[in-house]
Amino acid sequence: MKNVHIHIVYDQNAKIGNKSNPKLELLVLGDSLGMGVGASSFEKSVVGRVADYLAKNNYVVLNNLSANGSKVQDLLNIKSPKNKIDLTIILISSNDVIRFTGFKSFEEDVKKVLEKCSKLSKKIIIIGPANVSQARLLPLPLRIIYFYRVPKYAFLLEKVSSDFKKVSYINSANPPKKLGKYLDEYYSTDKLHPNDQGHKFWFEMIKEKL
Repeated sequence: MKNVHIHIVYDQNAKIGNKSNPKLELLVLGDSLGMGVGASSFEKSVVGRVADYLAKNNYVVLNNLSANGSKVQDLLNIKSPKNKIDLTIILISSNDVIRFTGFKSFEEDVKKVLEKCSKLSKKIIIIGPANVSQARLLPLPLRIIYFYRVPKYAFLLEKVSSDFKKVSYINSANPPKKLGKYLDEYYSTDKLHPNDQGHKFWFEMIKEKL
């Protein structure tokens, strides 16, 4: 496995595809995953893969407002784009798990975020949290606690999302069993963020909803 620079921030704004194709305004909100941390290039990151996939038939105007360490609540402080958004992708909640955000506060914040995004975007895809209990960087006692808390955050995301017609929720906390008990091959050298293969895994989940 190639070593990667885990602090690289890839394209936050980009225009991808043939200008003769219909324009698609893509907004991405998220944490380090949305920033591309762990990927070896923008094209290998989950956001880069999504943008390239959509650019097959569209002229994609990407506005990526992801920030390292973001929790759901942090998305409420992001300045709303001026343009009407065709698709918003939200990669969030792993840091809420790690930082023990209260379940009630989490549920309320998710509702506020989706209300905000629903006014801006024609379609919304929200995905999270990661199964952080598999991150070998974290101490074993914490991983055990996270193992039981992750499904609760996932349940609340699904519950709130179901109240919004524009929103599609993806539960990323339960990877297919065929991948094995531990997904070490999907992690970068920091044993916390996904590598290229891990970013591809996230993209494949999102692609089903595009």
